[in-house]
Amino acid sequence: MIGARDPRAGFTLLELLVSMALLGMLGLLLGGAFHMATSHVGRRQEALDRSAELVATEAFLRERLAAAIPAVPQGWGEGAVLFDGEPDGLSFVAPAPDSVPAGGFLVYTIVHAGDGLVLRWRPYDGTVPEGPGTDTLLLPGVPEARFSYHGARDGDAPAWHGRWKEQPALPALVRLALTDGDGRPLPDLVVAPRVGVP
Repeated sequence: MIGARDPRAGFTLLELLVSMALLGMLGLLLGGAFHMATSHVGRRQEALDRSAELVATEAFLRERLAAAIPAVPQGWGEGAVLFDGEPDGLSFVAPAPDSVPAGGFLVYTIVHAGDGLVLRWRPYDGTVPEGPGTDTLLLPGVPEARFSYHGARDGDAPAWHGRWKEQPALPALVRLALTDGDGRPLPDLVVAPRVGVP
C-alpha cells in the first residue's frame, strides 16, 4: 500500500508548516488586540488625569475667589476695592491658604498666558502691590480663557460685564469660561465672592 501511513511516523513537513503559520497568525491577532487595549487604557488614563486637573483647579479658584475681601490699599482710587477684573485675568485680595506658613493676605492674579492659566501671588501689606510675585502654572492646555463679572455698576441694573475695575465693591459673581486643547468648551466656573455687592 502506497498511501498507508505508519501511525508512529509523526507529522509531515507540510503539517508542521501549516501549524506554524496558524500559530503565527494567532500571535499577530493577539498582539494587535493587546496593543489596541493598552492604547485605549492610555487614552482613558489621560482623560482621567485631565479631569483631575480641572477639578483641582476649580476647587482652588472657587475657594480663593469665595474668600476674596474688599481691600482698599493706601494710595488706591477713592473708595475702590482692589479687584482688577479683565477679560483675560483678574487680581484680588484673599487670605493665604493654610499651606503658606506666614499666613496673612495675598494678592492673587490669575491670567491666561500662552496655553494655560497662570497663578501669580504676592504678599499684601495694605499698599498697592508691586513687583513680579511668584508664578505657578495652574492649568496647562487651555488655549482660551475668558473672565466675566456680574453685578451693578454705576447705578445700572446688575448685568454681566467684561471688566470690573475701580468699583466700590466686589462683583456678585465671577465667571470663567475655558476651552480645552481640542477646542471644546468646558463647563463654566461661576463663583460668588463671600463679600459681594453692598
